Amino acid sequence: MKIETVGILSTGEMGHSIAAVLKKGGLRVVTCLAGRSAQTVAYAAKAGAEALPTLEDVVAQSDIIISIVVPSGAIPLAQNIAKAIVAAKKPILFAEANAISARTAATIEGIIGAAGGRFVDACIIGGASKVGKTTTLFISGPDTEDFARLNNFGLKVKVLGDRAGQASAFKIVYAGLTKGMASLMLEQLLLAHALGITDSMIAQYREKFPDTMQDVETMLPGLPFRAARRSEEMTELCNTLEEAGLTPVMAAASQRMLASVGDLKLRSQFSDADAEKWDAKDVLALLYPRLTKKART
Repeated sequence: MKIETVGILSTGEMGHSIAAVLKKGGLRVVTCLAGRSAQTVAYAAKAGAEALPTLEDVVAQSDIIISIVVPSGAIPLAQNIAKAIVAAKKPILFAEANAISARTAATIEGIIGAAGGRFVDACIIGGASKVGKTTTLFISGPDTEDFARLNNFGLKVKVLGDRAGQASAFKIVYAGLTKGMASLMLEQLLLAHALGITDSMIAQYREKFPDTMQDVETMLPGLPFRAARRSEEMTELCNTLEEAGLTPVMAAASQRMLASVGDLKLRSQFSDADAEKWDAKDVLALLYPRLTKKART
């Protein structure tokens, strides 16, 4: 399979980073910005992605499509892409790269397959700023060989196995630890903030758990903007645990913690430029007065 054009849906924080790497690697990158936010439109322009009028145009002109949306948007997007595949009569390779359960991945595989498309289960491990470096797209399914060729265009791609669902399971279990760790640490540091021992507590955590604290302090500045999406990831993890016959306890608590931050909708009040200036203590001072029971009544 010759790869010349890749469709990225959508060009958010992670999507535009992947688009930029593929563009730099020599591929044409296209997207559809209908109904997307001003931030996504700006990201697309920054990455050099070509905006096409409709999803039908993206399908007609792409060799591969990569879906990178919020978990709740994964199935609706796949359904719309399936309609476009039927209209174009084109067996396009569709890569589902969202943080979803294996069951959701199987549902999407069925939707794309029934339309005549080919399916790759994918997951992204690592941050947007590290795409093309350490951030890796793990993939699984019977059609991984063609997608793996994106290694030649700047992405880091690894094949996990030949069954769809393996990559999604890999992501959701991995996300359970990283997001769970951030949720637990946020709760403890909010308490430290309330009790006036923030500096001492952070210093103690840094001394005893330096690697963990480094990761948490890296994640916290962006958490107010990303919490809603991450809470959806934890919902998918809860579903996965239940499908395995387990009762979600820690995952459910993490989902509630992240949802409470996401419900604040701080993106309407602050920008990425603000977040770039924040450290852990800034985030605690921002969130604490908004999350207390008094503030919610």
